[in-house]
Amino acid sequence: MQQTKIPSMQAIAKLASVSKMTVSRILSGNTNHRPETIAKVKKAARELGYSKHPMVSSLMSNLRSGGDATFNAKIAIIHCNPKESLWQPNMTLFHNAAKKQAKEKGYSIESYSFHDPERDPEALLNHLKQNRVQGIIWDQFRNTETELNLDLSSFASIAIGFSITKPDLNRVHCDQLRATQLAFRQLRKLGYKRICLAILKRSDQLIDFRRTSALIVEQKWIPKEDRVPPLESPTLSGLKRKLSNCIRKYNPEVVVSLHSELHHYLLQKGFSIPDQIGFAHLNALSCPKPFAGIDCNWETRGEIAVNQIIDMLNRNERGIPKDPYITYVQGKWMDGPTVRSKQAGEGKRLD
Repeated sequence: MQQTKIPSMQAIAKLASVSKMTVSRILSGNTNHRPETIAKVKKAARELGYSKHPMVSSLMSNLRSGGDATFNAKIAIIHCNPKESLWQPNMTLFHNAAKKQAKEKGYSIESYSFHDPERDPEALLNHLKQNRVQGIIWDQFRNTETELNLDLSSFASIAIGFSITKPDLNRVHCDQLRATQLAFRQLRKLGYKRICLAILKRSDQLIDFRRTSALIVEQKWIPKEDRVPPLESPTLSGLKRKLSNCIRKYNPEVVVSLHSELHHYLLQKGFSIPDQIGFAHLNALSCPKPFAGIDCNWETRGEIAVNQIIDMLNRNERGIPKDPYITYVQGKWMDGPTVRSKQAGEGKRLD
């Protein structure tokens, strides 16, 4: 990521052998000077590594065009999923929190779709440049890994989650290791003993197997007869088959997963939820129907994403970061109708 240290007007004036006022006028676009003077000042500025700060330039441009001194920089949220997912509870929380935080900081947020049929991604970025958008928050791509072969050098960027594999951007994500631990411990408090984690392999691999690692660690502290091996498969159909085998062999009392399709699968197989088997979702607010499980704290993620974009803009950082960082946000447990209450006692056996 580029971070520019702007040299002083005095340093440029000294190198160019002109006054500070002359430097200021020329660098702000004033052409009422001899061509050789303009060339000399610009050459000195280049040699000293001068570049305009886009925030200051935007404000001054607004003033020169007859506007007021109100600061109004723009941030874009690029939504990378189909339109219908915008109305999922988690994305509504995320977008509303991001817009509120931006407004409080003097910024505005504009929403765009990566899959706009009238504009390809390159045309979208050109549109953002023309509209003086300075920063981009990249939403997650659903169930896919994506490489962005785009020129991001004009923008401060941050990605939500890990679906964008290239370039390696700064990121905000829910800490899924702690979230899985929290789900496991909460379910144990509710009286569940045999807890089955079922996850698509690639979705866990993207976060360095933090979910399965959490389960394995937690199972070290419970009796061996209560330990259910985590289930992984590259496909949902394979995961469903493994879940059926697991039910026959280990008789789990609750399934923990990121995939609501498994909840539907259990219902199709005739299981009563939560009477016969419970279901806890690791991203409960991503579904329109109510689930018990983890609230991945989408509001806080929206606020943090905006704050980090603003921090990058204030440091005049653009493009791909040299040393990208990840900010993990704590999840929270949500009660819901898909697990039994503690007072209900231990669930029935499934055999």
